[in-house]
Amino acid sequence: MESVDLLQGKGDQTLQTTLQRLKGDTAQVWYDSPELTRFWRKQDPLFLSTYNERRMEHYSRVAYANLRFSRPSRRIAGWQTDMGKTWIKFGRYIHRARTLDDRSETWFYESFSIGFKSDGIDIEAWTFGEGWESNANAPSGVARMADAEKVITEFFRPPERHVWLNTPPKLPRDVFKDTPPRYVDPYKNSKYSLPHQVAAFQEGDSIRVELSYAIPKNRLRASGREGTVNLVDGIFVFDADWKEVYQKPDTFVKLKWSASGPQEGVGTDSLRRNHLISYSAIYTKSGPHHVAVEVLDQGVGSIGTFRDQRTFSFSDTALSVSDLLLASEIESQKPSPEDRKDLKIIPNPLRTFRRSEPVSVYFEVYNLKPDRDGRTEYDVSYRIGRPEKKEIDPALFAALDLPEAQARVEIEGVQEEGGPVDYRVRYVLPDRNRISSQIIGRADKETEIAVTARYTGERRDDFAYLQVDVGQMPRGVYKLTVAVKDVRSGRTAERDALFRVIE
Repeated sequence: MESVDLLQGKGDQTLQTTLQRLKGDTAQVWYDSPELTRFWRKQDPLFLSTYNERRMEHYSRVAYANLRFSRPSRRIAGWQTDMGKTWIKFGRYIHRARTLDDRSETWFYESFSIGFKSDGIDIEAWTFGEGWESNANAPSGVARMADAEKVITEFFRPPERHVWLNTPPKLPRDVFKDTPPRYVDPYKNSKYSLPHQVAAFQEGDSIRVELSYAIPKNRLRASGREGTVNLVDGIFVFDADWKEVYQKPDTFVKLKWSASGPQEGVGTDSLRRNHLISYSAIYTKSGPHHVAVEVLDQGVGSIGTFRDQRTFSFSDTALSVSDLLLASEIESQKPSPEDRKDLKIIPNPLRTFRRSEPVSVYFEVYNLKPDRDGRTEYDVSYRIGRPEKKEIDPALFAALDLPEAQARVEIEGVQEEGGPVDYRVRYVLPDRNRISSQIIGRADKETEIAVTARYTGERRDDFAYLQVDVGQMPRGVYKLTVAVKDVRSGRTAERDALFRVIE
């Protein structure tokens, strides 16, 4: 039932070893293994569900292949035939075509097709074709055929003629071998991407990962007199081998639609008032990780999700800087805050700010070198410039409805706007540093504006935060870069983050 050798990647050596062990099991008893569990876990389309839809689809394909494509007279199981293997690897075709002489058949998928042939004697014997060639780069529903007019299809129409202008078509066996496995997400039409931030910080021997994500209200449905939204919220974290590190599944969250502030870890954003912001902190060890978040609205069935692959790692000795946490607001809870717990931070996973709203940023610095008196000293340079187009991931930003412009602003359109217009940026540092600087720059891609502040204290690990006044900046996407230099050791470290300014 597994037959995952048709689905595995060439570099999955651990899984290949497991498959060899399963094949060599003389008792022929199927059993699960950690390698197979991890193999299927990384392909699970929805962690919130109680089963793995991808794995069950695979079993369904194998079962159908054995029922439909077996050759009983030769005692050949369906999963061992060319048609059976194709069905297991790619699933049901979009449509199928067969010649009138019943000796050739082609299965059509979104961007490729595979042909089979029969010798006309054994009606069970269908193998990869030679006369009908397939092309992995063909347009949808198109294949090269000897005589298109003599073809009947399940949709009662012949496939289109097509003239190959560039690459010659591949033979079916090569298409099968070279094309990745195909699986259509059953939740595809219900899913949407969540704008998010994943910020990692060092805390003792662990890594503190602060997650925040924005849930658009137009994807939710409020019900009842109180206008509540019923959400199932799940956070899933795995290591590089897809071993489970952290899981918070099926957390039921009931929200009042009119909520105006943080409530049970969720609040409305101060920017557009059209998103719910969820945030939480988890702890893990250093190393590569897979992070997944899923939010299911039980009212309409919509599924907000994002999956991020990150390496959380900080040096034990060298100077290092945490991720930059963009926030709508950072407020000190005491006159002289000593650590992160003394600050009230409302993250901004939309990474989008109006000109009337300051851009708040929080970060931490580790492994500062003290002098003989135990004093540390370091410089922080803040720079704002235009990012390269390749640096911008549209999934990080939500498309915004601008009623005043009667248009939707997509990330590409925002990025291309903005010329060499004079603007003023003011960096405001908190009272604990007692530094405030103001400089003037230009908004073209060749110019970056920067200010440097000096921090002193007695901490080997320190934290800092500031506000950036973007009131005079043109609309567009910007990159904030924070560069730290340890005055005692001369070492430097740098981090950056993208944000967007709108009207």
